[in-house]
Amino acid sequence: MVSFVCYTEFTIKRKEMIFVPRSKKYKSAMSAAEQIKAIKAEIEELNAQIKEDKAELKRLEAELRDEEKENLMKAIDASGKTVSDVLDWLKVLD
Repeated sequence: MVSFVCYTEFTIKRKEMIFVPRSKKYKSAMSAAEQIKAIKAEIEELNAQIKEDKAELKRLEAELRDEEKENLMKAIDASGKTVSDVLDWLKVLD
């Protein structure tokens, strides 16, 4: 089976021709109702991906905070100070 993609414009870059496809799908073969259904399905897929990405971002931010807390505690321990000493010092700076 041979499929065709409709190219409407091209650009010349570094002496090579790069063809830009007109759209992701060849839409003229689809009715308006089918196009609406396809677009709604694509939106739902993208929203699901966004939801997954937001959850991953939240997890990574929590992981980063934990690493920063660990580094801070290591620095406090290495300095020989206590947490209350560091907190008192920070209050003086404000």
